Formats: sequence, C-alpha cells, structure tokens
Amino acid sequence: LLLSIIVLILCIVRISVALTVFNVLWLAIIVLCGTLIFGGMFLLITAPAFLITQTDALSQMLFFFRESGYYPTSIFPRFIQVIMTFIMPYSMMNFFPVQIVLGKSDLMGFGTAMPWLAPVFSVIFFAIGVLVFYCLSKKYKSTGS
Repeated sequence: LLLSIIVLILCIVRISVALTVFNVLWLAIIVLCGTLIFGGMFLLITAPAFLITQTDALSQMLFFFRESGYYPTSIFPRFIQVIMTFIMPYSMMNFFPVQIVLGKSDLMGFGTAMPWLAPVFSVIFFAIGVLVFYCLSKKYKSTGS
C-alpha cells in the first residue's frame, strides 16, 4: 500500500495532474478500492488450498491478471476486457477510476457510470472473497501430518 501511494504521488507530479480536493479524495478512494480488490483476489485464489494441495495454477492466474493490469484495459480483446472488468475486476482498481482524475473518457462502451462503480465493485468483490474463504475453511480437514 505504501509503495502504491509513493508511485501514485510520483506519477501525479510527472504528468501534472491538478491536485484538487476532489482528486485527492478520489485518489485515496482508488487506493482503498485497489487494496480491497487485490485482497479479494488473494482470498479467492488461496481459499481452494483448504480443499486441494496444488494451487500453483491459481496463483499463476492471479499474477497474470496483476501483470495485465499494468496496461490499459482498452488494448485487450473484448472478452478479456469483460473478464478484467466483471470477473477479476482489475480494471476497477485502476483503469476506470483513473479516467476521472485524468479527465479521459475511454470507457470501452461500458457506460459512463463505470468509473464511479469502482467502490461498489471493490466492496462486493472483497466480500465475495471473504465469504468463499470462510466457506472453504469450514471444509478443511487436517491430514494429521
């Protein structure tokens, strides 16, 4: 979280974004939303470890989506855009919310409400991650070793 805040400040200075009270508050909300989404993803990816021992493939999926988040969502094919927006919502961590701060409107046809829905998506996604983790933890049986 601290590293993200430092990088965010450096980027703001470099691209000369106007630091209005609204932008500062919105950026704080974006960072919080990103934290919730990443936490939800981590819980969803690690929860199956209660049932199976080999979760390497799931971990690789997490890192794939994390690395794809380094690029604008709009450069990917439509089916990847949908996955990154609604299934593994990395676009809600950065792409859509930043459109507001930068004054851009590259919403890929998803609608003008998308940037404003990031807080809703992040809370729902984190809640789903917690719920799945909790449910699968109840099914855990020790191997005795």
